[in-house]
Amino acid sequence: MEFDESLMERYRRLQQDLARAYRDLPWQSSQIDRIADELQATEQALAQQSCARLPPPDTHKFSTRSHCQ
Repeated sequence: MEFDESLMERYRRLQQDLARAYRDLPWQSSQIDRIADELQATEQALAQQSCARLPPPDTHKFSTRSHCQ
């Protein structure tokens, strides 16, 4: 499985958007919540993609089962 660069680009953009939203005063909590939700979903997608790229747990000495379920 090839790593999806568009997810990383989205992750970086959302981090920048969140930092910008926190700099703007007064805070727009609904905007911050929306960005944080999108960022969390993107982080989950990246984590799932990373786990899919790992070899099966029985093929190496470190278990990934606790991290990738």
